[in-house]
Amino acid sequence: MPRYLDRDHNAAINILKKGLKYLGNHLNGTVGQTETGASHLCNEHKYLVEK
Repeated sequence: MPRYLDRDHNAAINILKKGLKYLGNHLNGTVGQTETGASHLCNEHKYLVEK
């Protein structure tokens, strides 16, 4: 017979996963960095060239 998690247990696991992901990003120095992707850099370059 399969064992299922109840809603509270599942929610706790999801919260833990999100917290660990946030902590990992924080320790890697990626928290708070926005618009640093390649598409943003390409758009910024296009903007500077057109000016």
